[in-house]
Amino acid sequence: MRIAAVVLLLVVFAVGGGIAGFLASDQGASGEHRFTESLGEGVDAQIEPIYDWGNLRMTEDGRRVYEMNGEVVSRQGIDVSAHQEHIDWSAVVDDGIDFAMIRLGYRSVDEGNVALDDYYAYNLEQAQASGLDVGVYFFSAAVTVEEAVEEAQFCIENLQAQDAHLQYPVVFDLEMSYGGRVEGLTRDELTAIAQAFCTTVEEAGYQAMVYGNASDMLCFNLGDLSAYPRWHAEYTPSPAYAYYDFVMWQYTDSGQVAGIVGNVDLDLDLSAARPEGR
Repeated sequence: MRIAAVVLLLVVFAVGGGIAGFLASDQGASGEHRFTESLGEGVDAQIEPIYDWGNLRMTEDGRRVYEMNGEVVSRQGIDVSAHQEHIDWSAVVDDGIDFAMIRLGYRSVDEGNVALDDYYAYNLEQAQASGLDVGVYFFSAAVTVEEAVEEAQFCIENLQAQDAHLQYPVVFDLEMSYGGRVEGLTRDELTAIAQAFCTTVEEAGYQAMVYGNASDMLCFNLGDLSAYPRWHAEYTPSPAYAYYDFVMWQYTDSGQVAGIVGNVDLDLDLSAARPEGR
């Protein structure tokens, strides 16, 4: 999903101490204020970790699994688009994949045109026919609430056209690192855009979710998006960023899965690893 690492994120982890170390590195009398402002409303700098990353294990084929009491409780997933071209979905299932997040469509970051992913219909139909649980994502470049609603309605219409029965959410994916028409939007504007997409999706009976890495998430007032689960992208041995909660983790963009030519994003669904009530 993500072409290259975001420069901000690389800088953050190079400083030492993660995001907190970066944001607090030049604190003066106003340091505490800047720290809170930079993290955004609804982000708790002292959040208690949801997961025990000591339970994370790498398998012989390089995949991550999360174990509790000696049993794997995570689910292994992939996210795909037309970039992967033709996928042999039966082979994907045989290679131990449990679910797939399929790109439904996107908005151009330059012209702002909305388009359907060329392989959306094929991927959705064949993934479900092969027995996989499925969700979809939309790559957004909305700059207004009205455009966000348009994107959500585009998703709804195309899901209904395919008679899709999703087991995973409809995901809002806006990545500031791509620049283009979304540059210069304020945190409040971006939050309102995400809210509009998610609200429209849920009013149609689907579950909404927000995708992003640390720098993407810091563009939102996360407290205003707390009703929607998060899909966190971080390509490290275990997540180092703990200032917001997430239920899904995209842990690499260079996974290898049978039935797919080239690299593919790998994801963990951590829902079953969450403490009761969280």
